[in-house]
Amino acid sequence: MSSFVDCYCTPSNSSGFASYDEEIFNVTISTLNNSSTCTELAPGAGSITAIYGNYSGLPATNLIQTVPVSGSLTIGTCGTFNYTSGAAIFIDYNHNGSFSDAGERVWSNGSSSNINCLPASVVPVSFTAPLSSLSGLTRMRIINSEYVSGDAINPCVTPLW
Repeated sequence: MSSFVDCYCTPSNSSGFASYDEEIFNVTISTLNNSSTCTELAPGAGSITAIYGNYSGLPATNLIQTVPVSGSLTIGTCGTFNYTSGAAIFIDYNHNGSFSDAGERVWSNGSSSNINCLPASVVPVSFTAPLSSLSGLTRMRIINSEYVSGDAINPCVTPLW
């Protein structure tokens, strides 16, 4: 039986136009601070330039149950077009290999797709790990998707853009 860290779905892109669309340029959460570009291939397995970046090899940040965490996402565009988008952060608190359980969408930009991507926007994020969260290494997924509200993003989404 595989470890839960080997069981996650991998998002992909169905349009083939990802190099022209939104990109997460930076994630800063607690002590985690990771930047990327539209042309950079993330070092982890399954990474696809400008579509999916697996940064699971980065040093982990510590989240403490019931202690608020803050940070930011920097979201921009890889092309010259300006589209609004939604963003969401998922954490697999119960280590079951899924981000879809209640409470595992830990943050989103809400019910609208209002992140302006040109110029890049810095979006503040905050959340609190629940008392029920398990200790140890835990996977986090951050998704940005064009014309979709953060509340509607599926953690295993195959976005059109």
